[in-house]
Amino acid sequence: MAKIFIETNAEGEVISWATSRGNDAEIEFEIEDTHPIFSGNPFHFKLTNGVLADSEELRTKIRERRSNQREILELKSFLAETDFYFIRRLDDNTPIPADIQAKRNQARARLKQLGL
Repeated sequence: MAKIFIETNAEGEVISWATSRGNDAEIEFEIEDTHPIFSGNPFHFKLTNGVLADSEELRTKIRERRSNQREILELKSFLAETDFYFIRRLDDNTPIPADIQAKRNQARARLKQLGL
């Protein structure tokens, strides 16, 4: 058996765990040494009715968040890489290629959808 201390958010999702108490908000648990929290991602676990269990819902939520973060980075990178078209247009009035302008508009619209 092992003693751990976990802290959860309002939804019961594990936001931290340790083998010693760090603050008064942590909940003390005695669990088997083979409990999956020791070998998996602790942020996949949720405390429900006193039971610390793996949550597929949290796995999905984390995957979606990571996917969105990757997409945001890619969109921002594309916009940064194509900023020179605007500088060139301002500098010597060279038109921005229509396909680039369309992709930039799509990127900005998608970033808005993602909350940025």
